[in-house]
Amino acid sequence: MSWVFSESAALGTSMIDMARVARNPRFGVSATAPVAFWGYSEGGFAAGSAAELAASYAPELPVFAAFAGAPAPDLADLARLGDGSLLGGGVGWVVNGFIAAYPQHRDAFLSVFNQLGRSVLRDVNSYCVFDVMRMLPFVPTTFYTKDGRPIRAYLDKEPFRTAVDEQRLGRVAPKMPVLVSQNRGDDVVDPLGTDRMVRSWRAKGADVTVETQHLPLFLPGTFFGHGIGMVGELRALSWLNEKAAALGR
Repeated sequence: MSWVFSESAALGTSMIDMARVARNPRFGVSATAPVAFWGYSEGGFAAGSAAELAASYAPELPVFAAFAGAPAPDLADLARLGDGSLLGGGVGWVVNGFIAAYPQHRDAFLSVFNQLGRSVLRDVNSYCVFDVMRMLPFVPTTFYTKDGRPIRAYLDKEPFRTAVDEQRLGRVAPKMPVLVSQNRGDDVVDPLGTDRMVRSWRAKGADVTVETQHLPLFLPGTFFGHGIGMVGELRALSWLNEKAAALGR
């Protein structure tokens, strides 16, 4: 099964494992408590992956719902919109993740990067999102590659193509109801990619509710449009409460 090797599965199975650990009376949670997945942005990606994998990875868990906000279901879209943005150096996290997941292709992944690009990959290993100003903000990835092409130009070539394909959400239908939230003016997560994921899930029989924010694109590349989309979490709270209340009926 592909999830054994993919980064998306690592996020999804990690969220599921956290749910397993949390259902413990030592933490004030019943060992039989129902479970819901919740996340926004990378967390939304993790929640979407957990929703896809729960039936096969944790059939014992009573998962009743999942919320995936702006989940960035396709890394190819992220590579296009995120390039040269405030968090453009985050490409290092993705490539480092590829190297960890596919160590047999380490040299091939690294071969496209010049000295500056390799230094970014090395440095971001010790950075988090709050270190954004240390991650060469707004520098395009054309500065990182040996031939001056953006990183997205490599994504249709191996080993990048397989790595990107295996992270894509939408291939497995979640068995629980899912709420997906997305701002149409998101400057980092392409809403068209989220639309594709939703269509794929629904075509496979999933119960998917979509909450859309029509907030204008403003200061592209600054994550403003992405961050303001978090207002969708307010609707997610009430939606999850509704689903939880229905369990007792």
